[in-house]
Amino acid sequence: MWLFVPACGFYSIVLKPRETDLTVRARVRTDLHELRSRYLPELTKTVVLDRSDYKYRATAPCTALARAMSAIVNDITYDNFKAEVELRQGHERELVYSRVWGVLHDGLPKLDAPRAAIHDVTRTDRNNTRPNTNSRSGDRPQAARRSR
Repeated sequence: MWLFVPACGFYSIVLKPRETDLTVRARVRTDLHELRSRYLPELTKTVVLDRSDYKYRATAPCTALARAMSAIVNDITYDNFKAEVELRQGHERELVYSRVWGVLHDGLPKLDAPRAAIHDVTRTDRNNTRPNTNSRSGDRPQAARRSR
């Protein structure tokens, strides 16, 4: 999962094979420090891997990261993400995030038509013929889930 947090940085969060804790990866060392100090004190010491796509890494239990993400969501008071990034992390960071936004803005609509067919599928149970319109991931049809 990619996580962009206006107060503290950009992260790639993954579950490595045979691990129980999540790995939080960053490209800027201070991003992990800020995440640790603001939201996730359980985050382990930063490990540096010079030849890696994400040079800086640390781990945290899933439950701790879930609590941190809840706190991040509760801290949302802005109505414009990129403006908040510029205010809190500076113009250079905002420019980088704006480029990411531009790529997504230009590229994702091209994928909209094929994916719409997948997400428009609704599930009904045997006793209820009404479509299930609940959008929680646990309620998606099996075909829309990605297996590990």
